[in-house]
Amino acid sequence: MKVDGYSWWKRRLRLLSNYFQAFRIDHVLGFFRIWTTPQHNYSGFLGHMEPCKPVTKVELEQSGLIDHLDRLLRPYVTANILNEKFGGDTNVVVEHFFQSCSSDLY
Repeated sequence: MKVDGYSWWKRRLRLLSNYFQAFRIDHVLGFFRIWTTPQHNYSGFLGHMEPCKPVTKVELEQSGLIDHLDRLLRPYVTANILNEKFGGDTNVVVEHFFQSCSSDLY
């Protein structure tokens, strides 16, 4: 690649810039897939890897993660996280946007 001035990468990045506002390649996964977000979104929170290969229940069972699915598949928001983000407005945010799962978990 170095011999031709990384022309393949330059072409690839130029083409990708037609579809993405920003992109980063910081490890080997960048060679095979890219993190993409909806165009109207200004952060990466609603993004996903593209292409995305789904994981099957069998694969989760084999990995030992099946026992932790509830924790892995549901948002994990604690009172401390909300207090850090919203300070004095935490109660208003919780009242309008969250349901309590336990005394400290939403």
